[in-house]
Amino acid sequence: AKRCGWMGDIYLLPPTWTVGGNGTERVVYMAPRPGPSPFGVNGSLDAWKESIGVLARGNSRLCFALSVATVPPLLRPLGMDSIGVHFVGSSSSGKTTVGEVAASMWGGGPDGYLISWRATSNGLEGVAHSRSDALLVLDELGQVDAKQADDTVYMLGNGVGKQRAGDSGHARITQNWLVCFLSTGELGLEAKLREVGMRPKAGQEVRMIEIPADTGCFG
Repeated sequence: AKRCGWMGDIYLLPPTWTVGGNGTERVVYMAPRPGPSPFGVNGSLDAWKESIGVLARGNSRLCFALSVATVPPLLRPLGMDSIGVHFVGSSSSGKTTVGEVAASMWGGGPDGYLISWRATSNGLEGVAHSRSDALLVLDELGQVDAKQADDTVYMLGNGVGKQRAGDSGHARITQNWLVCFLSTGELGLEAKLREVGMRPKAGQEVRMIEIPADTGCFG
């Protein structure tokens, strides 16, 4: 396997965790450029419930983010497309905490799990490919160039990277993915695009749903 997620009826998370299958096949993760896995196990489910889960009670945003975090492995079996949710709010409204809590369900390697929107669109292609059938968390939309944000929302929602030519002129194999992404930012996509005189398209508003991060009673 050159990406995580579903390979037939086997679900894989690098470097070696798998579930499903008939027990006669072994799936080996062999990424083109192997690096530290973003996934990981730390502590126990009971400890997570006591230290994180219990604090989400009564907080609609945290409960929703945790629900979003369970969605990615279900997209492919249900024949659904990639989808994103963007939590928007001012500083100290709890939006980054929402992303971190959702990420806690997927682990976190030595480099952490949250990805900055500031990464280039080419870089985010690789990240999306490495989180296929898993959760992608993008932090702080305001740090990215508006035009790049415009392109990236479409790219993530469409589930396929740019077509490029190799050194010989022949087309390279494009990267593809199916991903559920959770985003945060002080600005929504419409406000971000207005910085450069653009307006969001209907397709983008379907691909990335915006939710106010501020509940009025949690920070």
